[in-house]
Amino acid sequence: MHSYQFSKATPRLLAAAMMACAGCQPPREASQPEPNAWFLKNEMRMPWARLPEPKGGPKIIQPRIMDSPKDEPDVLVVCTDAEPDKATPGARFARVEAVIPGGRVIAKTEAKLGENVRLDTREWPDGPCEISVSIAMPEGYRHLEYLPWYKGDWLKEVRELLDEHDKLPEDSDEPAILIRRLLGRLVLDRLGADPRGESTGQVAADDWKKIHSMLMERRELQPNDIRIRPLGFVRLAWRDEVDGSPQFARAYLPPDYDAKRQWPMTVNLHGYDGGEPAYIHMYRVDARHSPTSDRHNTIILEPHGRGNSGYLGIGELDVLTAIRLAKETLSVDEDRVCLMGFSMGGGGTWYVGSRHPELFAGIGPIYGAWDYRAEKDEAELAKLTPRQRFDYERWSDFAQAEALLTTPIFIHHGEQDRSVKVAGSRYATQMLQRWGYNVRYWEHVGRGHGWLGPGFDEGLADWFLAQRRIRNPRRVRVRSGWLKSAGAHWVRIEQREDPYAFITVDAQVADRHTILLDTQNVLQIRLTPGEALVDHAEPVRVIWNGEDAGEHRLLAGPIVLRAEGYVPEALHKTPQLAGPIKDVTTTPFAIVVGTISDDPAMRRFCRLRAESVRDAWQGWQRVAPRFFLDTEMSDEQIRKYSLQLFGGPGENLVTRKLIGDVPLKIEPDRVTVNGETFAAGNASVTMVYPHPLNAERYVHIVAGNSPAGMFFTNRFDEEIDFAVDDTRVVESEGDHPHEKRFIAAGRFDHNWQYDEKYVARSKPSEATTIALRKAPRLLSAAVEDERLMLSELLETRSSASFSHMRRDASWQHTPITLGGKTYVSGIGVQASGGTATVTYDLTGGEWKWLRAAIGIEVRKAPEEIDQERKDATAITFVVLGDDKELYRSPSFGWDSKPVEIAVDITGVKTLELQVSNTRWDHAASSVDWADVRLDRTRK
Repeated sequence: MHSYQFSKATPRLLAAAMMACAGCQPPREASQPEPNAWFLKNEMRMPWARLPEPKGGPKIIQPRIMDSPKDEPDVLVVCTDAEPDKATPGARFARVEAVIPGGRVIAKTEAKLGENVRLDTREWPDGPCEISVSIAMPEGYRHLEYLPWYKGDWLKEVRELLDEHDKLPEDSDEPAILIRRLLGRLVLDRLGADPRGESTGQVAADDWKKIHSMLMERRELQPNDIRIRPLGFVRLAWRDEVDGSPQFARAYLPPDYDAKRQWPMTVNLHGYDGGEPAYIHMYRVDARHSPTSDRHNTIILEPHGRGNSGYLGIGELDVLTAIRLAKETLSVDEDRVCLMGFSMGGGGTWYVGSRHPELFAGIGPIYGAWDYRAEKDEAELAKLTPRQRFDYERWSDFAQAEALLTTPIFIHHGEQDRSVKVAGSRYATQMLQRWGYNVRYWEHVGRGHGWLGPGFDEGLADWFLAQRRIRNPRRVRVRSGWLKSAGAHWVRIEQREDPYAFITVDAQVADRHTILLDTQNVLQIRLTPGEALVDHAEPVRVIWNGEDAGEHRLLAGPIVLRAEGYVPEALHKTPQLAGPIKDVTTTPFAIVVGTISDDPAMRRFCRLRAESVRDAWQGWQRVAPRFFLDTEMSDEQIRKYSLQLFGGPGENLVTRKLIGDVPLKIEPDRVTVNGETFAAGNASVTMVYPHPLNAERYVHIVAGNSPAGMFFTNRFDEEIDFAVDDTRVVESEGDHPHEKRFIAAGRFDHNWQYDEKYVARSKPSEATTIALRKAPRLLSAAVEDERLMLSELLETRSSASFSHMRRDASWQHTPITLGGKTYVSGIGVQASGGTATVTYDLTGGEWKWLRAAIGIEVRKAPEEIDQERKDATAITFVVLGDDKELYRSPSFGWDSKPVEIAVDITGVKTLELQVSNTRWDHAASSVDWADVRLDRTRK
């Protein structure tokens, strides 16, 4: 490996400024025409001009299984098409085949389309099979439909499957065992009962249809893996080391699949599935066939992507793991792997595709296109600070699109899409075409956020099949706001200077002995061009930002260049360990609760905050992450995981063991982070740092120098390396609270050191302090008073906005005001596109009544609220006692009056409050439980 230092000269040209601030001009190849000429040459009247619509796909035939003749129970009657007159022109005959698990055809015949076929099943083996009905299409492929069937005692097989499931080890890493356990869960879920016991009577005679695919899959899990065959279904499985959860992906094999040759593969990313469902409830989780795979003779891979992760973090890792395992398991042509996705999956296509362009021959994002410039007008953009613009820019779906220089793109969007604005796709197309990227755009007239009409599927699939990956691009561009994803093809950035600036690279092989390199915000870079690009046996000269960076021989290893004056210290950030806090949960992690404090409130608050993180993960991922008390962790476990430590050295034993190697000091009136001291009583602190005992892991400390400080540690975001805060809030304005989020927050430099340049500090003198955030005073509901204000009581669990509820204040930190009346006490929350909950333990209180005034605050005048927000306001309040609904309010509209409630809670041990609304954008500024209290008397 060669290492070379050079001076940080200003780059001659930034090769990739296409996403930068307005006004930047693009560099162009000498042969590249001006943008307007480029559009004219390609007959593009507008950047988003509609392409001609391809011919529509085939009409679907409608086969079905008929009742057997009464005197011939062994005859299976198949109707080839219920409506043959509507079939594709030219389709006259249907092929009918009976296929048992593993793909063996046990019966085959042909008939006129619409005719009934009789199949004698007496010699068929017992068990599940598929009846496939296909017609030859003019385009040269066969269109297939599949009908489930079962011969014999299906309940007997189900009982065997469930008995096997119960005997399987829960902690196994063996893929076949993971899949068999999954099949058991799927069967129980689909049947809704366990047919081995008293609930057998709840299972209907034809319920086998609900679990047919699971019965087929079970039989195909043989040692010789008979899933891998033409028209096969292969479920990939692995145990993810991040949280120890089993994960899965589905692969569908083409009709002509043969392991002796390599096959194209399309990776299809699913859209958002509401309600954060468990894997067994996700869309298509038990589908055995893909029409695209059948029609286009290609492998289709459908990763889970960690559910509704947006394909960020663990979602991205899931997709990459699925692709790797598919290549290891199947015969994949690595030069013909394409990526597509719908909605959230469309955004994931931009995200994953632009961060790993070396994997894909082409990408096809389908109505997934978010960018802040498509959402904000020029006046709003002009008000953004450089730091705000950086943060917005980094989360744009197109933030790293420059890396797609040699990756063809085919964008689809419905003209009438109301869920994802078409402006985002238009913006991306205009931008990329201006830069001469290989991009096509098809805007589907009259279509919305769903099926895009005839020809869409076939057009995209055919386009994918025509693409080939460019293995050795002569020119590579990179633009990234993250060190972890700063790379493409043969270029990898290993260190940057400013964590709040984009890394940009334009690398070009000028000839077999010369590489031209232009960069910004790069301290160290690694180059690994293949022999197809440069001569590995001869010296290769690198010109970096206009300066000679010397000659290098690639036979000796990669070319590693360092900026002048940069010498990495023993502890420095790396692409694998660069922060921020949210990166902790992309590594194998464990949550550790501090239990050693002498203060009962501190112990309770440490546990509450740790449990809320655990519960949030479980609610999102449907699996409990590793969770330890500090006193029960072994030294081996401490070394093994990234640690989320709740409680400082005075509260958490593991924190105490490690704090000598972590630059954090917590004192009663101050907190010192990496040598910088912040004066603060009731301080909250969060900080991520390399694990002192494991160079591949983090420690993340969440602590306070008082119980109140610990209680409010849930206020920080995760896009920082550290933050220090206290309980103060500042004057709110408009619809959203402008609260002081921190005393100081920011990122460490590339050597994990404090640098004031990368820290934002609050300025209390610029705002009027109106209140302190209020922490709960009571740890138990077992008090002797006749009433208990609920804002005083510590909750046992909370979700959504209840996790950040305002005690004795509205959501904006102003006094609660409903119907012209101001209340001293109460709880203010927010309703945002779902249900927010809070739970209280009432054990020992013997409370009789819950009383409150409930309602919403609307801070704008009626004429200032658009009608769409008014119509979207439909907020419901719910009270549950021991999981039983005790009260449900009418739906509150934007102009509804408050309601006084008195709910009988006699005997209730667990009280739960809920607030829900189906839409994110509505008129309510605060959703209030005013003067909410527990009473022992009826008055």
